Amino acid sequence: MIKTKKSGNSRFLPGNVVMRELDRLPDIYYIFNEVHLSLYRPVRYRDTDKYIRYCQIDFVVIEPTGIFIIEAKEWDERTLREAKTLPLKEADKAGLIFYIRIVNKFRKKFPIYNVCFFLDFSFFLFLF
Repeated sequence: MIKTKKSGNSRFLPGNVVMRELDRLPDIYYIFNEVHLSLYRPVRYRDTDKYIRYCQIDFVVIEPTGIFIIEAKEWDERTLREAKTLPLKEADKAGLIFYIRIVNKFRKKFPIYNVCFFLDFSFFLFLF
């Protein structure tokens, strides 16, 4: 089952590339994209002085062995070096908010895995 919003017209947008691959999964996988979550009050993020309350998740895949939080980015090496927040950290923050929400809702812990997918167009330009 796929709950989706269109990510634009380009078939090479990271979200569209990931969606094409996720679309190949069997029907026992539940796939959601553009998931927005918030908490009633901010929570401290790990061992930092930062507090988080909101997140946007590119894809959530629910399958029998756990839940996957997927962050899809169109970043080249330079963008990655200059970024203030790394995508894996974004996925980790989203995973924490998702975990809090799901435990509060179901009173049960589920395994949650954070995944980042990078699409680097300079790699594609090199191929052509």
